[in-house]
Amino acid sequence: MSIEVHPLTQNPTAAWKELSKTQKVVKINVPPPKNDVPENMVRFVCMSDTHSLTPHIKFDIPDGDVFIHAGDFTRCGGEEEVVNFSNWIGKLPHKHKIVIAGNHELSFDRTFTHPLTSKLPCQEGYVVDEIPTLGIPREHLKQAVENETIRDKLINCIYLEDEFTTVYGIKIYGTPWQPEFCKWAFNLPRGEPCLSRWNLIPEDTDILVTHTPPLGHGDLCCTGVRAGCVELLSTVQRRVLPKYHIFGHIHEGYGVSSDGKVIFINASTCNINYLPVNPPVVFDVPLRPVMESSGDAKKEEPPSKKPKCSMTICYNAESKSRANVLYNSLRVDQEPKSVIRELSVHDSTLTMNIVIVISNHPSMVGSTPAPTPSRANYGFALYLASYTAFALYLVWFFVPDHILESIGFTFLPQKYWSVAVPVHACVTLALVAFVFYPALNLTLVPKSNDMTILADEYTNYEKVEVQSDGIPPIYDIPLTEVTILLNGKLDPSKKPKVDDAVKVLDTILERSKSGFVAAEQFTIADISLLTIVSSLEAVDYDWSSYTNVKKWLNKIKNAIPNYATIGVRGENAFKEMVKAAMK
Repeated sequence: MSIEVHPLTQNPTAAWKELSKTQKVVKINVPPPKNDVPENMVRFVCMSDTHSLTPHIKFDIPDGDVFIHAGDFTRCGGEEEVVNFSNWIGKLPHKHKIVIAGNHELSFDRTFTHPLTSKLPCQEGYVVDEIPTLGIPREHLKQAVENETIRDKLINCIYLEDEFTTVYGIKIYGTPWQPEFCKWAFNLPRGEPCLSRWNLIPEDTDILVTHTPPLGHGDLCCTGVRAGCVELLSTVQRRVLPKYHIFGHIHEGYGVSSDGKVIFINASTCNINYLPVNPPVVFDVPLRPVMESSGDAKKEEPPSKKPKCSMTICYNAESKSRANVLYNSLRVDQEPKSVIRELSVHDSTLTMNIVIVISNHPSMVGSTPAPTPSRANYGFALYLASYTAFALYLVWFFVPDHILESIGFTFLPQKYWSVAVPVHACVTLALVAFVFYPALNLTLVPKSNDMTILADEYTNYEKVEVQSDGIPPIYDIPLTEVTILLNGKLDPSKKPKVDDAVKVLDTILERSKSGFVAAEQFTIADISLLTIVSSLEAVDYDWSSYTNVKKWLNKIKNAIPNYATIGVRGENAFKEMVKAAMK
Protein backbone atom coordinates (compact mmCIF):
# COMPACT_ATOMS: atom_id res chain seq x y z
CA MET A 1 0.00 0.00 0.00
CA SER A 2 1.34 3.41 -1.00
CA ILE A 3 1.33 6.17 1.63
CA GLU A 4 1.01 9.76 0.47
CA VAL A 5 2.20 12.96 2.13
CA HIS A 6 -0.56 14.63 4.12
CA PRO A 7 -1.49 18.17 2.97
CA LEU A 8 -1.01 19.50 6.55
CA THR A 9 2.25 17.65 7.21
CA GLN A 10 4.09 20.90 7.96
CA ASN A 11 1.61 21.72 10.72
CA PRO A 12 1.08 18.55 12.78
CA THR A 13 -1.15 20.35 15.31
CA ALA A 14 -3.59 21.34 12.58
CA ALA A 15 -3.27 17.91 10.96
CA TRP A 16 -4.27 16.19 14.21
CA LYS A 17 -7.19 18.56 14.66
CA GLU A 18 -8.49 17.24 11.36
CA LEU A 19 -7.51 13.57 11.79
CA SER A 20 -8.75 13.31 15.40
CA LYS A 21 -12.33 13.38 14.12
CA THR A 22 -11.88 9.81 12.82
CA GLN A 23 -9.07 8.57 15.09
CA LYS A 24 -9.53 6.56 18.29
CA VAL A 25 -7.01 7.09 21.09
CA VAL A 26 -7.43 4.99 24.23
CA LYS A 27 -5.12 5.62 27.20
CA ILE A 28 -3.84 2.39 28.78
CA ASN A 29 -2.56 1.99 32.32
CA VAL A 30 0.26 -0.56 32.40
CA PRO A 31 1.04 -1.64 35.99
CA PRO A 32 4.51 -3.00 36.80
CA PRO A 33 4.83 -6.79 36.54
CA LYS A 34 4.26 -8.77 39.71
CA ASN A 35 4.90 -12.28 38.40
CA ASP A 36 7.80 -14.01 36.71
CA VAL A 37 7.83 -14.36 32.95
CA PRO A 38 5.51 -17.22 31.91
CA GLU A 39 7.15 -20.05 29.98
CA ASN A 40 5.12 -19.33 26.86
CA MET A 41 5.72 -15.56 26.88
CA VAL A 42 8.53 -13.17 25.97
CA ARG A 43 8.85 -10.16 28.31
CA PHE A 44 9.91 -6.81 26.85
CA VAL A 45 11.23 -3.96 29.02
CA CYS A 46 11.21 -0.55 27.30
CA MET A 47 13.01 2.70 28.13
CA SER A 48 14.00 5.83 26.24
CA ASP A 49 15.54 9.25 26.74
CA THR A 50 17.78 8.46 29.71
CA HIS A 51 20.26 11.20 28.68
CA SER A 52 23.28 9.78 30.56
CA LEU A 53 21.30 9.91 33.81
CA THR A 54 21.22 6.16 34.45
CA PRO A 55 23.36 6.52 37.64
CA HIS A 56 20.57 8.69 39.09
CA ILE A 57 17.72 6.27 38.42
CA LYS A 58 16.05 5.38 41.74
CA PHE A 59 13.85 2.49 40.57
CA ASP A 60 14.87 -1.06 39.71
CA ILE A 61 14.90 -2.17 36.07
CA PRO A 62 12.42 -5.07 35.78
CA ASP A 63 13.82 -8.38 34.62
CA GLY A 64 12.77 -9.71 31.24
CA ASP A 65 13.89 -11.36 28.02
CA VAL A 66 14.35 -8.32 25.75
CA PHE A 67 15.42 -4.79 26.73
CA ILE A 68 14.64 -1.99 24.25
CA HIS A 69 15.97 1.58 24.40
CA ALA A 70 14.35 3.99 21.94
CA GLY A 71 17.15 6.57 21.68
CA ASP A 72 18.61 9.62 23.45
CA PHE A 73 20.72 7.52 25.78
CA THR A 74 23.30 10.35 25.91
CA ARG A 75 23.24 14.14 26.12
CA CYS A 76 25.24 14.77 22.94
CA GLY A 77 26.79 11.44 21.91
CA GLY A 78 30.18 12.01 23.51
CA GLU A 79 32.57 9.07 23.75
CA GLU A 80 32.54 8.93 27.55
CA GLU A 81 28.72 9.00 27.57
CA VAL A 82 28.49 6.14 25.06
CA VAL A 83 31.01 4.02 26.99
CA ASN A 84 29.16 4.59 30.27
CA PHE A 85 25.84 3.65 28.69
CA SER A 86 27.36 0.54 27.13
CA ASN A 87 28.72 -0.53 30.51
CA TRP A 88 25.36 0.14 32.18
CA ILE A 89 23.32 -1.81 29.67
CA GLY A 90 25.85 -4.64 29.77
CA LYS A 91 25.08 -5.18 33.45
CA LEU A 92 21.35 -5.64 32.84
CA PRO A 93 20.19 -9.26 33.14
CA HIS A 94 18.17 -9.29 29.90
CA LYS A 95 19.40 -11.77 27.29
CA HIS A 96 18.72 -9.45 24.32
CA LYS A 97 19.29 -5.67 24.37
CA ILE A 98 18.21 -3.54 21.41
CA VAL A 99 19.10 0.14 21.06
CA ILE A 100 18.47 2.88 18.52
CA ALA A 101 19.86 6.41 18.45
CA GLY A 102 17.97 9.66 18.93
CA ASN A 103 18.43 13.30 18.10
CA HIS A 104 20.91 13.71 20.99
CA GLU A 105 23.32 11.11 19.57
CA LEU A 106 25.16 13.64 17.38
CA SER A 107 28.13 11.35 16.87
CA PHE A 108 25.94 8.55 15.44
CA ASP A 109 24.50 10.63 12.58
CA ARG A 110 26.77 10.24 9.55
CA THR A 111 24.50 12.15 7.21
CA PHE A 112 23.57 15.40 8.94
CA THR A 113 21.39 17.45 6.61
CA HIS A 114 22.67 20.75 8.03
CA PRO A 115 26.28 22.07 7.82
CA LEU A 116 27.22 20.34 11.07
CA THR A 117 28.02 17.31 8.89
CA SER A 118 31.30 18.75 7.68
CA LYS A 119 33.18 16.77 10.39
CA LEU A 120 36.04 19.25 9.92
CA PRO A 121 37.99 20.90 12.72
CA CYS A 122 35.91 23.60 14.33
CA GLN A 123 36.33 27.07 12.94
CA GLU A 124 34.67 30.46 13.13
CA GLY A 125 30.95 30.33 12.27
CA TYR A 126 30.65 26.58 12.75
CA VAL A 127 26.97 25.58 12.96
CA VAL A 128 27.46 23.91 16.35
CA ASP A 129 27.47 27.45 17.70
CA GLU A 130 23.87 27.89 16.54
CA ILE A 131 22.12 24.81 17.95
CA PRO A 132 20.70 24.64 21.49
CA THR A 133 23.26 23.29 23.95
CA LEU A 134 20.87 22.24 26.73
CA GLY A 135 23.59 23.08 29.23
CA ILE A 136 26.27 21.06 27.41
CA PRO A 137 29.62 22.78 26.76
CA ARG A 138 30.00 23.51 23.05
CA GLU A 139 33.44 21.92 23.01
CA HIS A 140 31.79 18.60 23.97
CA LEU A 141 29.34 18.98 21.08
CA LYS A 142 32.15 19.61 18.63
CA GLN A 143 34.15 16.63 19.89
CA ALA A 144 31.11 14.38 19.60
CA VAL A 145 30.45 15.44 16.01
CA GLU A 146 34.04 14.79 14.97
CA ASN A 147 34.16 11.26 16.45
CA GLU A 148 33.71 8.87 13.50
CA THR A 149 34.36 5.60 15.37
CA ILE A 150 31.89 6.11 18.17
CA ARG A 151 29.70 3.16 17.17
CA ASP A 152 32.53 0.78 17.99
CA LYS A 153 32.20 1.88 21.63
CA LEU A 154 28.56 0.76 21.85
CA ILE A 155 28.86 -2.92 22.67
CA ASN A 156 26.74 -5.24 24.83
CA CYS A 157 23.67 -4.55 22.68
CA ILE A 158 22.22 -4.72 19.16
CA TYR A 159 22.24 -1.30 17.50
CA LEU A 160 19.57 -0.79 14.83
CA GLU A 161 19.54 1.97 12.23
CA ASP A 162 17.00 1.38 9.47
CA GLU A 163 17.32 -2.36 9.97
CA PHE A 164 15.65 -5.22 11.83
CA THR A 165 16.52 -8.14 14.05
CA THR A 166 14.54 -11.22 15.06
CA VAL A 167 14.39 -12.57 18.61
CA TYR A 168 12.20 -15.50 19.64
CA GLY A 169 10.59 -15.34 16.20
CA ILE A 170 9.51 -11.71 16.80
CA LYS A 171 10.65 -9.22 14.15
CA ILE A 172 11.84 -5.88 15.57
CA TYR A 173 12.66 -2.92 13.32
CA GLY A 174 14.49 0.18 14.54
CA THR A 175 15.00 3.61 12.98
CA PRO A 176 16.27 6.83 14.64
CA TRP A 177 14.92 9.50 12.25
CA GLN A 178 12.49 12.24 13.24
CA PRO A 179 11.05 15.46 11.78
CA GLU A 180 13.29 18.49 12.23
CA PHE A 181 13.60 19.29 15.93
CA CYS A 182 16.16 21.80 17.28
CA LYS A 183 18.50 21.00 14.34
CA TRP A 184 20.05 18.02 16.13
CA ALA A 185 20.90 14.52 14.89
CA PHE A 186 18.80 12.38 12.54
CA ASN A 187 16.60 15.33 11.58
CA LEU A 188 14.64 15.29 8.32
CA PRO A 189 12.22 17.81 6.81
CA ARG A 190 8.60 16.85 7.23
CA GLY A 191 6.83 15.28 4.30
CA GLU A 192 8.55 13.24 1.60
CA PRO A 193 12.03 13.00 3.26
CA CYS A 194 10.50 11.44 6.40
CA LEU A 195 8.14 9.23 4.37
CA SER A 196 11.08 7.84 2.38
CA ARG A 197 12.52 6.49 5.65
CA TRP A 198 9.19 5.06 6.81
CA ASN A 199 8.81 3.26 3.47
CA LEU A 200 11.81 1.12 4.46
CA ILE A 201 9.87 -0.46 7.36
CA PRO A 202 8.91 -4.06 6.44
CA GLU A 203 5.21 -4.88 6.48
CA ASP A 204 5.75 -8.00 8.61
CA THR A 205 7.28 -6.01 11.48
CA ASP A 206 5.95 -7.13 14.86
CA ILE A 207 7.52 -4.42 17.04
CA LEU A 208 8.50 -1.03 15.59
CA VAL A 209 11.04 1.10 17.45
CA THR A 210 11.41 4.75 16.42
CA HIS A 211 12.70 7.75 18.29
CA THR A 212 9.96 10.07 17.12
CA PRO A 213 6.33 9.50 18.07
CA PRO A 214 3.59 9.24 15.47
CA LEU A 215 1.05 12.01 15.32
CA GLY A 216 -1.55 11.87 18.10
CA HIS A 217 0.11 9.33 20.39
CA GLY A 218 2.53 10.55 23.07
CA ASP A 219 3.53 13.59 21.00
CA LEU A 220 1.81 16.48 22.82
CA CYS A 221 4.34 19.03 24.05
CA CYS A 222 3.83 21.15 27.16
CA THR A 223 3.20 24.13 24.87
CA GLY A 224 0.16 22.43 23.36
CA VAL A 225 1.92 21.75 20.05
CA ARG A 226 1.95 18.31 18.43
CA ALA A 227 5.43 17.08 17.46
CA GLY A 228 4.53 13.68 15.93
CA CYS A 229 4.88 12.71 12.29
CA VAL A 230 1.72 12.42 10.16
CA GLU A 231 3.30 10.08 7.63
CA LEU A 232 4.60 7.78 10.38
CA LEU A 233 1.07 7.46 11.78
CA SER A 234 -0.27 6.62 8.30
CA THR A 235 2.51 4.07 7.74
CA VAL A 236 1.88 2.36 11.09
CA GLN A 237 -1.91 2.27 10.82
CA ARG A 238 -2.39 1.55 7.12
CA ARG A 239 0.64 -0.40 5.90
CA VAL A 240 2.81 -1.97 8.61
CA LEU A 241 0.31 -2.59 11.45
CA PRO A 242 2.84 -3.71 14.07
CA LYS A 243 1.57 -5.07 17.35
CA TYR A 244 3.63 -2.52 19.31
CA HIS A 245 5.18 0.83 18.41
CA ILE A 246 7.84 1.99 20.90
CA PHE A 247 9.28 5.52 20.87
CA GLY A 248 10.32 8.46 23.09
CA HIS A 249 11.58 11.95 22.18
CA ILE A 250 8.70 13.93 23.77
CA HIS A 251 9.28 13.53 27.50
CA GLU A 252 5.91 14.87 28.59
CA GLY A 253 4.16 12.34 26.33
CA TYR A 254 5.20 9.36 28.49
CA GLY A 255 2.55 6.66 28.62
CA VAL A 256 0.74 3.98 26.65
CA SER A 257 -2.17 4.39 24.24
CA SER A 258 -3.87 2.42 21.50
CA ASP A 259 -6.07 2.93 18.47
CA GLY A 260 -7.66 -0.49 18.91
CA LYS A 261 -5.13 -2.29 16.70
CA VAL A 262 -1.65 -0.99 17.57
CA ILE A 263 -0.30 -0.30 21.07
CA PHE A 264 1.76 2.90 21.14
CA ILE A 265 4.36 3.23 23.93
CA ASN A 266 6.16 6.47 24.78
CA ALA A 267 8.86 5.06 27.06
CA SER A 268 10.65 8.34 27.92
CA THR A 269 12.44 7.83 31.23
CA CYS A 270 13.14 11.53 31.81
CA ASN A 271 10.30 13.94 32.42
CA ILE A 272 10.14 17.45 31.00
CA ASN A 273 12.62 18.63 33.67
CA TYR A 274 15.16 15.97 32.64
CA LEU A 275 14.66 13.94 35.81
CA PRO A 276 14.74 10.13 35.30
CA VAL A 277 11.52 9.38 37.17
CA ASN A 278 9.34 7.50 34.66
CA PRO A 279 9.55 3.71 35.18
CA PRO A 280 10.12 1.31 32.27
CA VAL A 281 7.11 0.02 30.35
CA VAL A 282 6.85 -3.77 30.50
CA PHE A 283 4.70 -6.06 28.36
CA ASP A 284 4.61 -9.76 27.48
CA VAL A 285 4.29 -11.13 23.95
CA PRO A 286 3.15 -14.73 23.28
CA LEU A 287 5.64 -16.97 21.55
CA ARG A 288 4.71 -17.74 17.99
CA PRO A 289 2.67 -20.93 17.52
CA VAL A 290 5.17 -22.30 15.00
CA MET A 291 8.72 -21.97 16.24
CA GLU A 292 11.52 -21.63 13.73
CA SER A 293 14.32 -24.07 14.37
CA SER A 294 17.10 -21.76 13.26
CA GLY A 295 18.88 -19.03 15.15
CA ASP A 296 17.32 -17.44 18.19
CA ALA A 297 13.71 -17.98 17.21
CA LYS A 298 12.58 -19.92 20.27
CA LYS A 299 12.86 -19.28 23.95
CA GLU A 300 15.17 -21.58 25.87
CA GLU A 301 13.20 -24.33 27.58
CA PRO A 302 14.16 -27.07 30.07
CA PRO A 303 15.14 -30.52 28.74
CA SER A 304 11.80 -31.98 29.78
CA LYS A 305 10.04 -29.96 27.10
CA LYS A 306 6.32 -30.53 27.03
CA PRO A 307 4.67 -31.41 23.70
CA LYS A 308 2.53 -28.74 22.08
CA CYS A 309 -0.38 -28.79 19.67
CA SER A 310 -0.90 -25.73 17.45
CA MET A 311 -3.77 -24.65 15.23
CA THR A 312 -5.02 -21.57 13.38
CA ILE A 313 -8.69 -20.59 13.36
CA CYS A 314 -10.10 -18.06 10.89
CA TYR A 315 -13.62 -16.72 11.44
CA ASN A 316 -15.52 -14.48 9.03
CA ALA A 317 -17.52 -12.05 11.17
CA GLU A 318 -19.33 -10.61 8.10
CA SER A 319 -18.54 -7.03 9.17
CA LYS A 320 -15.44 -5.21 10.34
CA SER A 321 -17.19 -3.73 13.40
CA ARG A 322 -18.34 -7.16 14.55
CA ALA A 323 -14.82 -8.55 14.07
CA ASN A 324 -13.41 -5.75 16.25
CA VAL A 325 -15.98 -6.50 18.98
CA LEU A 326 -14.97 -10.17 18.99
CA TYR A 327 -11.28 -9.22 18.98
CA ASN A 328 -11.65 -6.91 22.01
CA SER A 329 -13.71 -9.54 23.85
CA LEU A 330 -11.23 -12.36 23.27
CA ARG A 331 -8.06 -10.39 23.99
CA VAL A 332 -9.14 -9.55 27.57
CA ASP A 333 -10.29 -13.11 28.30
CA GLN A 334 -8.13 -14.81 30.93
CA GLU A 335 -7.18 -18.13 29.41
CA PRO A 336 -5.23 -20.93 31.18
CA LYS A 337 -1.45 -20.73 31.10
CA SER A 338 -1.34 -23.88 28.98
CA VAL A 339 -2.85 -21.96 26.04
CA ILE A 340 -1.05 -19.34 23.97
CA ARG A 341 -3.43 -17.32 21.89
CA GLU A 342 -2.51 -14.74 19.26
CA LEU A 343 -5.29 -12.63 17.76
CA SER A 344 -5.40 -10.45 14.65
CA VAL A 345 -8.11 -8.74 12.61
CA HIS A 346 -7.99 -8.07 8.87
CA ASP A 347 -11.13 -6.47 7.47
CA SER A 348 -13.97 -8.73 8.66
CA THR A 349 -11.84 -11.83 9.32
CA LEU A 350 -10.71 -12.71 12.84
CA THR A 351 -7.63 -14.95 12.97
CA MET A 352 -6.69 -16.80 16.16
CA ASN A 353 -3.52 -18.86 16.56
CA ILE A 354 -3.64 -21.35 19.45
CA VAL A 355 -0.88 -23.42 21.01
CA ILE A 356 -1.99 -25.96 23.64
CA VAL A 357 0.61 -27.35 26.03
CA ILE A 358 -0.12 -31.04 26.61
CA SER A 359 0.51 -32.27 30.14
CA ASN A 360 -0.51 -35.44 31.96
CA HIS A 361 -0.15 -33.78 35.35
CA PRO A 362 -1.77 -30.37 35.28
CA SER A 363 -0.97 -28.23 38.27
CA MET A 364 -3.50 -25.91 39.87
CA VAL A 365 -3.34 -23.47 42.72
CA GLY A 366 -5.63 -24.48 45.58
CA SER A 367 -7.37 -21.07 45.79
CA THR A 368 -8.20 -20.78 42.11
CA PRO A 369 -11.86 -20.94 41.07
CA ALA A 370 -10.96 -22.92 37.95
CA PRO A 371 -13.39 -25.80 37.20
CA THR A 372 -11.57 -28.95 38.32
CA PRO A 373 -13.71 -32.12 37.93
CA SER A 374 -14.89 -32.04 41.57
CA ARG A 375 -15.61 -28.31 41.47
CA ALA A 376 -17.42 -28.71 38.18
CA ASN A 377 -19.72 -31.34 39.71
CA TYR A 378 -20.53 -29.17 42.70
CA GLY A 379 -21.12 -26.16 40.50
CA PHE A 380 -23.44 -28.04 38.18
CA ALA A 381 -25.41 -29.42 41.14
CA LEU A 382 -25.82 -25.93 42.63
CA TYR A 383 -26.83 -24.62 39.21
CA LEU A 384 -29.63 -27.19 38.93
CA ALA A 385 -30.69 -26.72 42.56
CA SER A 386 -31.02 -22.94 42.21
CA TYR A 387 -33.20 -23.20 39.12
CA THR A 388 -35.30 -25.94 40.69
CA ALA A 389 -35.88 -23.87 43.82
CA PHE A 390 -36.88 -20.86 41.73
CA ALA A 391 -39.30 -23.00 39.68
CA LEU A 392 -40.93 -24.35 42.86
CA TYR A 393 -41.30 -20.80 44.18
CA LEU A 394 -43.09 -19.73 41.01
CA VAL A 395 -45.41 -22.73 41.26
CA TRP A 396 -46.17 -21.88 44.89
CA PHE A 397 -46.76 -18.22 44.00
CA PHE A 398 -49.03 -18.60 40.96
CA VAL A 399 -50.89 -21.94 41.40
CA PRO A 400 -54.04 -21.72 43.61
CA ASP A 401 -54.02 -23.57 46.93
CA HIS A 402 -56.86 -25.97 46.04
CA ILE A 403 -54.95 -27.24 43.01
CA LEU A 404 -51.78 -27.76 45.06
CA GLU A 405 -53.76 -29.58 47.75
CA SER A 406 -55.46 -31.79 45.15
CA ILE A 407 -52.07 -33.11 44.02
CA GLY A 408 -50.85 -33.65 47.60
CA PHE A 409 -48.98 -30.37 48.42
CA THR A 410 -50.69 -29.64 51.72
CA PHE A 411 -47.60 -28.65 53.73
CA LEU A 412 -46.77 -25.37 51.92
CA PRO A 413 -46.91 -22.08 53.88
CA GLN A 414 -49.63 -19.54 53.28
CA LYS A 415 -49.59 -17.46 50.10
CA TYR A 416 -48.96 -14.40 52.24
CA TRP A 417 -45.32 -15.41 52.70
CA SER A 418 -44.73 -15.79 48.95
CA VAL A 419 -45.15 -12.04 48.68
CA ALA A 420 -44.05 -10.98 52.15
CA VAL A 421 -40.61 -12.61 52.02
CA PRO A 422 -39.46 -10.87 48.78
CA VAL A 423 -40.96 -7.56 49.94
CA HIS A 424 -39.23 -7.77 53.31
CA ALA A 425 -35.97 -8.66 51.57
CA CYS A 426 -36.24 -5.68 49.19
CA VAL A 427 -37.11 -3.28 52.04
CA THR A 428 -34.20 -4.57 54.12
CA LEU A 429 -31.83 -4.19 51.15
CA ALA A 430 -33.09 -0.65 50.50
CA LEU A 431 -32.65 0.34 54.15
CA VAL A 432 -29.11 -1.03 54.24
CA ALA A 433 -28.14 0.52 50.90
CA PHE A 434 -29.72 3.95 51.31
CA VAL A 435 -29.89 4.50 55.10
CA PHE A 436 -27.59 2.36 57.26
CA TYR A 437 -24.61 2.18 54.90
CA PRO A 438 -24.55 5.96 54.14
CA ALA A 439 -25.06 6.68 57.85
CA LEU A 440 -22.14 4.44 58.74
CA ASN A 441 -19.95 6.22 56.18
CA LEU A 442 -20.93 9.62 57.54
CA THR A 443 -20.06 8.61 61.10
CA LEU A 444 -16.62 7.47 59.95
CA VAL A 445 -15.85 10.67 58.01
CA PRO A 446 -13.83 13.13 60.12
CA LYS A 447 -14.99 16.69 60.65
CA SER A 448 -14.01 19.32 58.12
CA ASN A 449 -11.57 20.94 60.55
CA ASP A 450 -9.92 17.66 61.54
CA MET A 451 -6.23 17.39 60.71
CA THR A 452 -6.71 13.79 59.61
CA ILE A 453 -8.38 14.91 56.39
CA LEU A 454 -5.20 16.78 55.45
CA ALA A 455 -2.61 14.39 56.85
CA ASP A 456 -1.81 10.71 57.08
CA GLU A 457 0.41 8.54 59.28
CA TYR A 458 3.52 9.88 57.51
CA THR A 459 2.74 13.55 58.19
CA ASN A 460 4.35 15.24 61.17
CA TYR A 461 2.15 17.81 62.85
CA GLU A 462 1.66 18.97 66.37
CA LYS A 463 -1.48 17.60 68.03
CA VAL A 464 -2.85 20.17 70.48
CA GLU A 465 -5.04 18.94 73.32
CA VAL A 466 -7.90 21.39 73.97
CA GLN A 467 -8.79 22.02 77.60
CA SER A 468 -12.41 20.98 78.11
CA ASP A 469 -13.19 23.72 80.64
CA GLY A 470 -11.17 26.47 78.96
CA ILE A 471 -12.37 29.79 77.58
CA PRO A 472 -14.67 29.20 74.59
CA PRO A 473 -13.58 30.77 71.28
CA ILE A 474 -14.99 34.18 70.35
CA TYR A 475 -16.09 34.61 66.74
CA ASP A 476 -17.16 37.55 64.60
CA ILE A 477 -15.65 40.22 66.88
CA PRO A 478 -12.42 42.02 65.81
CA LEU A 479 -9.44 41.46 68.05
CA THR A 480 -9.20 45.13 69.01
CA GLU A 481 -12.83 45.17 70.19
CA VAL A 482 -12.31 41.95 72.16
CA THR A 483 -9.34 43.55 73.95
CA ILE A 484 -11.41 46.59 74.87
CA LEU A 485 -14.32 44.47 76.03
CA LEU A 486 -12.18 42.24 78.25
CA ASN A 487 -10.15 45.09 79.79
CA GLY A 488 -12.98 47.61 80.08
CA LYS A 489 -10.81 50.50 78.86
CA LEU A 490 -7.69 51.24 76.87
CA ASP A 491 -4.49 50.29 78.63
CA PRO A 492 -2.86 53.64 79.67
CA SER A 493 0.56 52.24 78.82
CA LYS A 494 -0.62 51.51 75.26
CA LYS A 495 -2.34 54.87 74.64
CA PRO A 496 0.87 56.70 73.51
CA LYS A 497 1.41 54.00 70.83
CA VAL A 498 -2.22 54.41 69.69
CA ASP A 499 -1.72 58.19 69.50
CA ASP A 500 1.42 57.72 67.38
CA ALA A 501 -0.41 55.37 65.01
CA VAL A 502 -3.34 57.77 64.59
CA LYS A 503 -0.86 60.63 64.01
CA VAL A 504 0.81 58.64 61.17
CA LEU A 505 -2.60 58.01 59.61
CA ASP A 506 -3.41 61.73 59.89
CA THR A 507 -0.14 62.63 58.12
CA ILE A 508 -0.86 60.17 55.28
CA LEU A 509 -4.33 61.58 54.79
CA GLU A 510 -2.97 65.15 54.84
CA ARG A 511 -0.70 64.34 51.88
CA SER A 512 -3.45 62.53 49.98
CA LYS A 513 -5.11 64.66 47.30
CA SER A 514 -8.21 62.47 47.13
CA GLY A 515 -8.74 62.14 50.85
CA PHE A 516 -8.48 58.34 50.69
CA VAL A 517 -5.64 56.20 52.03
CA ALA A 518 -4.17 54.33 49.07
CA ALA A 519 -5.77 55.57 45.83
CA GLU A 520 -7.88 58.21 44.16
CA GLN A 521 -11.00 56.36 45.21
CA PHE A 522 -12.47 54.21 47.98
CA THR A 523 -10.50 50.91 48.31
CA ILE A 524 -10.19 47.87 50.57
CA ALA A 525 -7.39 49.66 52.46
CA ASP A 526 -9.89 52.23 53.71
CA ILE A 527 -12.24 49.48 54.90
CA SER A 528 -9.40 47.72 56.76
CA LEU A 529 -8.47 50.90 58.63
CA LEU A 530 -12.13 51.70 59.28
CA THR A 531 -12.54 48.51 61.35
CA ILE A 532 -9.76 49.66 63.70
CA VAL A 533 -10.74 53.32 63.88
CA SER A 534 -14.40 52.53 64.55
CA SER A 535 -13.37 50.37 67.54
CA LEU A 536 -11.61 53.42 68.99
CA GLU A 537 -14.83 55.36 68.58
CA ALA A 538 -16.50 52.82 70.87
CA VAL A 539 -14.44 54.16 73.79
CA ASP A 540 -14.99 57.81 72.76
CA TYR A 541 -11.44 58.38 71.54
CA ASP A 542 -10.58 62.08 71.25
CA TRP A 543 -10.22 62.97 67.54
CA SER A 544 -9.94 66.73 68.03
CA SER A 545 -6.19 66.80 67.31
CA TYR A 546 -6.55 64.74 64.11
CA THR A 547 -8.77 66.72 61.76
CA ASN A 548 -7.70 64.76 58.64
CA VAL A 549 -8.64 61.44 60.24
CA LYS A 550 -11.98 62.85 61.34
CA LYS A 551 -12.71 64.15 57.80
CA TRP A 552 -11.63 60.80 56.32
CA LEU A 553 -13.84 58.89 58.76
CA ASN A 554 -16.90 60.94 57.83
CA LYS A 555 -16.07 60.56 54.13
CA ILE A 556 -15.79 56.78 54.44
CA LYS A 557 -19.06 56.51 56.31
CA ASN A 558 -20.77 58.46 53.51
CA ALA A 559 -19.13 56.25 50.87
CA ILE A 560 -20.46 53.03 52.40
CA PRO A 561 -24.12 52.41 51.47
CA ASN A 562 -26.54 52.21 54.42
CA TYR A 563 -23.78 52.89 56.95
CA ALA A 564 -26.02 55.36 58.77
CA THR A 565 -28.63 52.70 59.46
CA ILE A 566 -26.39 49.66 59.91
CA GLY A 567 -22.99 50.89 61.08
CA VAL A 568 -24.16 53.58 63.47
CA ARG A 569 -26.76 51.33 65.02
CA GLY A 570 -24.17 48.58 65.54
CA GLU A 571 -21.64 51.10 66.84
CA ASN A 572 -24.08 52.46 69.41
CA ALA A 573 -25.04 48.95 70.53
CA PHE A 574 -21.36 48.11 70.96
CA LYS A 575 -20.80 51.29 72.97
CA GLU A 576 -23.56 50.31 75.35
CA MET A 577 -22.00 46.82 75.69
CA VAL A 578 -18.60 48.38 76.51
CA LYS A 579 -20.09 50.77 79.05
CA ALA A 580 -21.95 47.92 80.72
CA ALA A 581 -18.72 45.89 80.91
CA MET A 582 -16.88 48.87 82.44
CA LYS A 583 -19.36 49.23 85.33
